[in-house]
Amino acid sequence: MSTDGLESRRSKMLRAFLVFLATVVFLYSILIATQPLLGVFFVVFLFLAYLAWQFLGIAKRFVVALERIADSMEQGDDSVGSRVGSEEVEREREF
Repeated sequence: MSTDGLESRRSKMLRAFLVFLATVVFLYSILIATQPLLGVFFVVFLFLAYLAWQFLGIAKRFVVALERIADSMEQGDDSVGSRVGSEEVEREREF
């Protein structure tokens, strides 16, 4: 199984678990504790934690992509480095 497929499966399982947990806590707060705001606070906290986790994943992919571009430019690879270099030259010509 590829790493992308594994990460996608983990992400789906994490989402499903968080939805289940949020539902259980919210129902508990309404039915047993009779304090619905407790459930709302917990659901909002889970949502914000999930967003933070997704943001960290995006930041990690961004850093890996920048490292790959920097490595290719350092090695003189024409596939990415020359394209980035030519864009910089075109910008300099405009000014």
